Amino acid sequence: MLSAIAAGSASTAGVAFAVLWRMLLFVAVALVLGLLLLPRLLDWLAKRGRDEPLLVTALGICFGACLLAVWEGFSVALGAFLAGVVVAEARCSDRIVRLVRPVRDMFAAIFFVAIGLLLDPTQLLPWLWPALGLALAVIVGKTLACSVGAFVCAGRNAHDALRTGLTMAQIGEFSFVIAALGIGAGAVGTFLYPLTVAAAVACMLASPLLLRAEPAIFGVLRRAVPASARALAQGYHEWIGGTASARGNVILAKMLRRLLWHIAVNLVLVCAVFGIGAFVSAMLPRWWPDLPLSPVARRSLIWAMALFVSLPMLVAVYRKADALGMLLAELGISEQVHGVRTAGLRRVLGKLVPLAALAGMAMLVAALGSSILPPRGVLVALLAIGAFTVWFLWGSLVRVHARMQAALRDLIEHEPQAPP
Repeated sequence: MLSAIAAGSASTAGVAFAVLWRMLLFVAVALVLGLLLLPRLLDWLAKRGRDEPLLVTALGICFGACLLAVWEGFSVALGAFLAGVVVAEARCSDRIVRLVRPVRDMFAAIFFVAIGLLLDPTQLLPWLWPALGLALAVIVGKTLACSVGAFVCAGRNAHDALRTGLTMAQIGEFSFVIAALGIGAGAVGTFLYPLTVAAAVACMLASPLLLRAEPAIFGVLRRAVPASARALAQGYHEWIGGTASARGNVILAKMLRRLLWHIAVNLVLVCAVFGIGAFVSAMLPRWWPDLPLSPVARRSLIWAMALFVSLPMLVAVYRKADALGMLLAELGISEQVHGVRTAGLRRVLGKLVPLAALAGMAMLVAALGSSILPPRGVLVALLAIGAFTVWFLWGSLVRVHARMQAALRDLIEHEPQAPP
């Protein structure tokens, strides 16, 4: 898929769907056959009591899966990942992990030696400052992103969140793969590969130093952050801790899972609608060469149809997010902790969740429809029409989604009648 995008092919969507279909088929076949046969073979070898055949067989599964993935045109990493999934299902997986550990350490050393061989100082010298700037951007960006994710999503305190971000402040071998892909496709210059390697090496060297200096960094940031922001962060951390009490309540936990499940299913349906739209836009010139529509008109029409078909699902996501916000506000903001501010904080939090869902849906629709986006003027007009449609037909969209949900539930729960 990256190759097609880098080449700027007009049929990027068609190529992407073809590659995705082949990859899903390869993964499904490899997992089904592997899980049926290989764990039993490994367990049989483990019962023999000798480590050497077990180790050789596990490595053979790994290298064989990598070879099959390469033959099918996929990454070596995909084959290794599938091999790990299959081997992990064996009862002797802990024993295999212990046996493979020395081999893993050997290949880790070879990997870093290979990185050093790829670094050409003479070619890198003119790009030294850009490499340092790229390393700084990676460290700051990944530290910030991972720290915010650990704090907001995982509910960790600020100290643990910062440590998590500093631990992840580096780039790995996949950045080399992407850089090599861009160079091979002619999308970027040859300077990018040593630049990426140098930035990765700088991040690797800086990572242990940053972890060692984490208490000092946390102290500096704590003094720099205003007291009001610290109080807000502490309140959010307490709220996340309060929502954890719902896990002990079966009814509340079931409600949370149900809301999250509905949101996920509707988002998957939205992704499917826009994916089908991108595929149709890419394949329509082949199916109907004499179509009396310009490419711009074709993209605009398909994007508009995908948007209006997705409106019931998008409205359902907003409504479920609104209910989720109210539930989380009731769970996480207790009157014993916040006193007279409880009602106001609950109202604010209850509206923040659906607003965040609305912003997320906007970014999702923009990303999914990026290959079929109409021109800016047409896009603004279609968005205005969509907003008016949602406002004017809100009740109808809710009823349409309710009927779709009821029909799907009846289809899933339908039991065939016994013959008379």
